[in-house]
Amino acid sequence: MKTIYAALAVPGFLLPLSQLFRSGFDLFAPLRDPASSMFAFDLIISCVVFWTFVAFEKSVRHRWLYVLATLLVGLSFALPLFLFARERARVAS
Repeated sequence: MKTIYAALAVPGFLLPLSQLFRSGFDLFAPLRDPASSMFAFDLIISCVVFWTFVAFEKSVRHRWLYVLATLLVGLSFALPLFLFARERARVAS
């Protein structure tokens, strides 16, 4: 599973950033369209739920890194990265 999580983190990092460069760093572009804003708000809520889960997961060290990864790239990068770290911590213990 660790390999799968690590492999999923790569497109999770590259694809969101490619769209950011394409949009000219306009972070609020998705909120201007009603359909896009629905997905944007859904993603924001999903990020808050993820951060809450990360806050209470004691087996993973440096939990703040996954919040930072979410803010800098997105949930599609932070979630598989976190799952990779959690799997690694469980195998090590």
